[in-house]
Amino acid sequence: MANYASLVYLVAVVAGIALVGIGGDSYRRWDRPGSTVFSLYLVSCGLIPVVSLSFAVVSSTVVPTLLFLGFWCVATVVWFLFALQYTGTYTRQGPLLVGLLLVPSLVLVPWLLEPGVGSLGATAAALSAVVLSTYSALALIGTLLVFRSTVLDDYVPLSQGSALIVAGIVPSLAVTLFGQLIDQDVTVPSASIFAGGFVITAVAAALVVYRYDAFDPVPTAGLIGERAMLRETDDLVAIVDVDDRILSLNERTRDVVEESVSLGTGLSDALGYTRTAFDERDTVDLDTARGVRQFDSQVSRLTDGHGRELGAIVSLRDVTERELRKQRLEVFNRILGHNIRNEVSVITANAEVVADEVEETLTARLDTAIDSADSLQSLGTKARRIEEILAAESQRQFALGEFLGTVADEYENRWPGASVTVDGRSSAGEIRCDRPALRFVLDNLVENAVEHADSDTPQVELAATVDGNERYPVVVEVRDDGPGIPDRERAVLDEGEETPLEHGSGVGLWVTNWATTDLGGDLSLAQRESGGTVARVRLPSSVLPDATSE
Repeated sequence: MANYASLVYLVAVVAGIALVGIGGDSYRRWDRPGSTVFSLYLVSCGLIPVVSLSFAVVSSTVVPTLLFLGFWCVATVVWFLFALQYTGTYTRQGPLLVGLLLVPSLVLVPWLLEPGVGSLGATAAALSAVVLSTYSALALIGTLLVFRSTVLDDYVPLSQGSALIVAGIVPSLAVTLFGQLIDQDVTVPSASIFAGGFVITAVAAALVVYRYDAFDPVPTAGLIGERAMLRETDDLVAIVDVDDRILSLNERTRDVVEESVSLGTGLSDALGYTRTAFDERDTVDLDTARGVRQFDSQVSRLTDGHGRELGAIVSLRDVTERELRKQRLEVFNRILGHNIRNEVSVITANAEVVADEVEETLTARLDTAIDSADSLQSLGTKARRIEEILAAESQRQFALGEFLGTVADEYENRWPGASVTVDGRSSAGEIRCDRPALRFVLDNLVENAVEHADSDTPQVELAATVDGNERYPVVVEVRDDGPGIPDRERAVLDEGEETPLEHGSGVGLWVTNWATTDLGGDLSLAQRESGGTVARVRLPSSVLPDATSE
């Protein structure tokens, strides 16, 4: 039986040597947060069964026991530090922290040297029991941190996290049970538990290092990123309990709110609104260090695993500039869509009356003035129309080919000299989208092609294709044989902004692009090899009836 126990014990030693080797290889593989500490853990853990050989070499049990428990204490501390780093819980580790964690292990020395001798021995025995329990707790806490990142936070794949958990907790369990079962001699049960624990640990460590690549990537960024997100965001964030008492504020909130806010203060006392008020309003006005500002508010409920409400996260985004810009645009649209239109109508009507009564030499000048007034009125009409389209939502299913045919017929009737046709090779079935918005896009593109043509008989062709394999499967083209769109107009559209030196001559392309974007699509302009321009309106897969029905 003794020989069998020794053989089993030898297996533990081999597993320990394997752990040391895996630890060394792990150190060479990675230079990531926690990788060095993990390598050190595997080495210190592997040395536990190796140094236990000293029990068979040294007659006294004091030195072997000190080595045995010493390496176990080191291993548990290193595992705890690894878990802190790997999960991002605490990464600012230094020699002072390591020293503080290892100091309690010094209590084991007097306990082993003078076991049970007098009051000092009794005290040392009691303290040693506390110390051993403390190091067992460190191993458990480290394991729970990895468990949290694996199961609760989902930063670590389940298989990888499970292997790490096994590698972290099993050695402590094996050492604890081994110490409970061993008396004077190594028995078969104690040797089997000891060897089995370290064999399992070696297998788990091999899986972590060679199969799961535990440090590609590491979950450290997950938890640190969550903290940084609250710290670095420009949004004001407050966490409150069910009674609207503030539990936490991010630094941005403390900077913006003029008065200091202590934890436990009511949300309405600190920010002027209750959680319900924040939830019901689109925007709120807050008195800040910069004066009164407007904020877009959002409230997210916090619940436990049973769905019970714990509180809420209130986030506020400063939208003062956005709201002011929105107001300016509304006033601008009103001026374009109403005031200017009415005044231009008066100018046009009076100019037409005067043109009928003046001599022929002035009629041409008046006609030019009338054309300019009509162009200005059209500008206001487009601005008003795009506002109506963007504000409305009119989804309907229709046949794209028939739709293009209707557009072509109407424009041929409006401009008898123009040829507006549909490419007979077009392959288009039915789509589902905002039909008025698509009509607005095509109206602008066809009008642009006809009005800016350099001949009395402009040729405009509409075409549509559908390819379900493309990101934008539906493509509608408007092709013309005109002079082409100036480079500066296309550059402004590509860049998405205007500058004093680089700007378009009107709003036609802008409103067309806005309407296309509202459809979820993309507008592009290109020169045709045969001369002229092709405008492509690409629509997303959501406009296909099969996609919208899913």
